[in-house]
Amino acid sequence: MDPSTLDTHVKWADGFVVLYSVMDIASFRHVEELLRKLCTNKTEEGSTPVVVAANKTDLTHSHAVSEDEGRELARLSHCAFYEISIAESVDGVQEVISELLRQIKCHCVASQVVSEKRSTLRGVKRVLKKKIYRSKSDTM
Repeated sequence: MDPSTLDTHVKWADGFVVLYSVMDIASFRHVEELLRKLCTNKTEEGSTPVVVAANKTDLTHSHAVSEDEGRELARLSHCAFYEISIAESVDGVQEVISELLRQIKCHCVASQVVSEKRSTLRGVKRVLKKKIYRSKSDTM
């Protein structure tokens, strides 16, 4: 993905699911690179929620990426991790999407609290400046 395109998506996206195939080490390496880029493109409120999902776990005979490697990548990137098999069931996909939505909701609530605190602080500063200005003008 073109870096400028990724930057644009990071700015407007509420969250990401990054998916790799356990049968394809190249897809895993691509996810590692995407996660590095996402970690460097943090918003003012914090990082954008990301969920890492390993797909094709039903094909146990030829895994190129172990579960431990996927879990470690997610842990280092501070992301939730899921192993799923889209071919077997949509349940795993639903879990991944539910987790992402939960994280987005938490992120939005936290962002709103930070925004409200900033707004309150600005209001307090304004009131204090007015009082200081008035007290200076009263003494003159």
